[in-house]
Amino acid sequence: MKIKLYFIKVCLLTVFFTSLAFAGNSLPDTGQTWCYDSSWSVVDCILGDQCGQDGCYDGNVPDFETVCDFYEHTGETICVSGDDQVYLIDNNTGLWWMKTTGGEFMSFDEAVQYCDSLILGEHDDWRVPEIYELETITNYGMSEYAIDMDVFDMPSVENDDYQPPSGRSLKRKPLPESRPQAKFFSNTSSSDEVGWLVIANTGAIDFFYSNNVASSSYNKFYVRCVRGKKLSRGNFIDNGDGTISDPDNGLMWLKEVSQEYTWDDAMNYCQSLDFAGHSDWRLPNIRELSTNVDYTSGSGAPLYDVFAKKYNDLWSSTTVISQPEMAWIINSFGGFHEFSAKQESWNVARCVRDIEESNSPICMAPAPQPPAAPKLSIFLDGLDVTASWNAVDGAMGYILSAAPYPFEGKDTISTFDMGTDTEVSATLWPGAAYYIAVQSYNNFGTSDYSNVELINFPLTVW
Repeated sequence: MKIKLYFIKVCLLTVFFTSLAFAGNSLPDTGQTWCYDSSWSVVDCILGDQCGQDGCYDGNVPDFETVCDFYEHTGETICVSGDDQVYLIDNNTGLWWMKTTGGEFMSFDEAVQYCDSLILGEHDDWRVPEIYELETITNYGMSEYAIDMDVFDMPSVENDDYQPPSGRSLKRKPLPESRPQAKFFSNTSSSDEVGWLVIANTGAIDFFYSNNVASSSYNKFYVRCVRGKKLSRGNFIDNGDGTISDPDNGLMWLKEVSQEYTWDDAMNYCQSLDFAGHSDWRLPNIRELSTNVDYTSGSGAPLYDVFAKKYNDLWSSTTVISQPEMAWIINSFGGFHEFSAKQESWNVARCVRDIEESNSPICMAPAPQPPAAPKLSIFLDGLDVTASWNAVDGAMGYILSAAPYPFEGKDTISTFDMGTDTEVSATLWPGAAYYIAVQSYNNFGTSDYSNVELINFPLTVW
């Protein structure tokens, strides 16, 4: 008798095992494209010695597009857009986002459960975003919400019309707690009691007290689920010359901060700086500046240890669009966003520049990375199956994953730590059908999945 074997290579089926690899960790621009004169009136942005404002610099333009899905059970590829669109992909970060919000107010525990159980377009690996991921979809050039409402849907929440009181109201939180706000959970916390969120009205990163979060009506917010490989943050390199490189975002920072300056003087200071062989320094925008903050620290959210500490707040080059006499700052002790009057002189600057890969004079060691994915091969001899894969440089071991066909969710995936072995054999039976994939791992993480192979023995034998 002869067993008829159907052996199918299905590269598209990798979505069942892993989130899509992101297309680069490019930090999106803030979306602010205009500048302001000394009377806070809008003026054209003309890049030069006198223009260090956010609007003078072009970053990675926010770029979201419709996602086309391959539906394995029907063999169709469907692209959904317009009012029927439920999620989209950010071409800067590679993350997939829900177009809509996750229903009404919910607790953090409910938000986690909602995203974990969500299935959209046959994808079941949705999650609550980290704070540095959630912040990347804010747009500081928008007036109604700090998010592009032509791209994302927003809940119906009253917008902030708060005006600063008379007197010394020169630094404060972006929105008073008495106003209705569209707050969105992140999955990031700095302790058991403090979690992080984004206020979509302005784009501010803020904290909330997460104790009793499941039962507290005060701590019920919105959630916008995400899928995809988590963005990399905090892999800073001390260059030993007073500069810090951030290979994740292509930025170089000063290790030290300046003396206290007004907003204009802080921009002038950075633009006139000639340091470590570079003269193209500038004041960072609020999104760039947020990458300095360790939101997982157990004590508030101070700056990463690689940076010199000075407990003045940090200027950004980004204007508060609803109040152009103010600029965004980061509280250097707490890590949250505030804003400050531009004429005030108690804040400091940490200058930044773009790393030019083609001619950067800094020889940077690469950040530690997981090993590459192996290449999986399947060999058959009757009902005997042998899976083998190549040894990967830098790998400490391998993980074999198997899931029954048809795929019924990530909970059906079984994993086996193969140690350093690069081959395994098994005898299957008529009717057996499994997806097989393998990963490599080291001390810095686990690789993406290899090619996914489907082994499908029919019940019929002849």
